[in-house]
Amino acid sequence: MKKIILVTILTLLLVVSLTGCAGFSPISPTPGEWNNRVFTSEYLGFHFVLPAFWDIPTDEQVLMILDVATDFLDDAGAESADAAVDSLYMIAISAATGANVNINYERLPLLRAVLGISRSDIFENVTNQFEAIGARITENSGTTRIGGHDWYSASIEMDVMGASVQMRQFYSAHGGYLRSITITYVPGVEELSDILHLFSDIDDPVPVAVPAEHADVLLGTWFWLLDLSYTYEFQADGTGVRGFVGERESFQWRTYEDTLLIETALGTEGWTFSVVGDIFSIESLLVQGMSFSYIREEATMHVDPELDAEEFMDIVINPDLIGTWAWDEDESYVYLFYDDGFGERGFSGAMDIFEWGTEGDDHLLMYLWGVGLESWTFTIDDDVLTLANRQTPDLIFSYIRQP
Repeated sequence: MKKIILVTILTLLLVVSLTGCAGFSPISPTPGEWNNRVFTSEYLGFHFVLPAFWDIPTDEQVLMILDVATDFLDDAGAESADAAVDSLYMIAISAATGANVNINYERLPLLRAVLGISRSDIFENVTNQFEAIGARITENSGTTRIGGHDWYSASIEMDVMGASVQMRQFYSAHGGYLRSITITYVPGVEELSDILHLFSDIDDPVPVAVPAEHADVLLGTWFWLLDLSYTYEFQADGTGVRGFVGERESFQWRTYEDTLLIETALGTEGWTFSVVGDIFSIESLLVQGMSFSYIREEATMHVDPELDAEEFMDIVINPDLIGTWAWDEDESYVYLFYDDGFGERGFSGAMDIFEWGTEGDDHLLMYLWGVGLESWTFTIDDDVLTLANRQTPDLIFSYIRQP
């Protein structure tokens, strides 16, 4: 949702004219150039390095964004959209969050181009244009050095789709043109200072863009801890599938450091990810509190390569063990054996998941996800379960059946 909001904001920015009128200028801005994901502008005096998950929209995508503008603006939007095409200097968008940087320029009226335009005049023009689309704007004191120029700036806030979005616009007049750099971002995900660090002076060494990759640690199949019928499958070529059995969807994926980008037919998702042992966890960049955990396929009992298949051919689910058992030394520590061959154990709020089965009359096998296989001798006497570990002598525990 937040990503849609930011793209909507970008749409509005592209059709907002800085001065609302065109004029004459004898000097045309020199176009910048993209090379190896670095934008270089002699005219503005800076390099801009594209982060791993940021993309450069194609001309077709820019036109599509501008078409959306007509849904938000009145009949004047079409004329503004045409002007936006001519005034757009550079645009880059984060595929993960929708954060974006767009640079525009506009000719000043002849008189202002000759006599100059004051800071207050610039801010008044910016204010008029943004207030026309319902934005709230505040002028910032001082200037910010970006590339070879000092820029005035304003903080802008808009309410779109029920959410409040903040932007920072930097603007300056030079050579008969009014130029702006507008940055829209998600606080807490991208910070303004981080995006400003993507700019460097034209005289500095050309920065090197670090591309996204396909982290080897994610390759393979992962089962959702809450429902093993939902899986993720990551392939080395950057493709994958996910979903419940019979309802899988294909996706493309890439990673950079601890960020994972998933692109499906329905849209693009950004996640932070971690892999600890055999547990893979993701947390949404944009939806607070949305997180999921998965276990590596090789860490589940039925496909564990270290297990001898013949040894476990006779494993069954012993109904005598099904239920809840509390440790006789601390009843807050429990075992839960389920009739589907899965179980949990531990203290409340810190339970471990395992698979289990029995062989013969007294052999209990448990495979703890992300840990490994445990082998126990068990007896049940008057609702007391006693477990004696076969791998570690003298490791014996007793548990009381709970109603």
